[in-house]
Amino acid sequence: MQIQIIVIKKYPTIKKYLEEHPKDYKLPLTDPPISCTSVKYDGIVAMDPCLDEEDTAEARLTVATDKNGHIRAMQKGLNGSFTQEEVKKVIKASIDNGKKIRELLYKNVGT
Repeated sequence: MQIQIIVIKKYPTIKKYLEEHPKDYKLPLTDPPISCTSVKYDGIVAMDPCLDEEDTAEARLTVATDKNGHIRAMQKGLNGSFTQEEVKKVIKASIDNGKKIRELLYKNVGT
């Protein structure tokens, strides 16, 4: 809602469009990005951390990929760091795990 207000103030002609068109409609999301999180603690990088692993982590990296293996989002958290090689491994693992998760999703929910 806040973004809508900013847009309306910046672009007043959108206000008329929003008033004339229904606001509740399905977004055309056919291939959702899949996020995979990795954490690093004591020099070890772990994929899909449990709560204890997240609580003790020095660094966290989440990578979201699409069905083609393209990165759609990345977010690094906490104070620690990853080496360039670790980031490459996390990205590769996120692409591979995203593919597996996506297959399960389509199998159980449909496309």
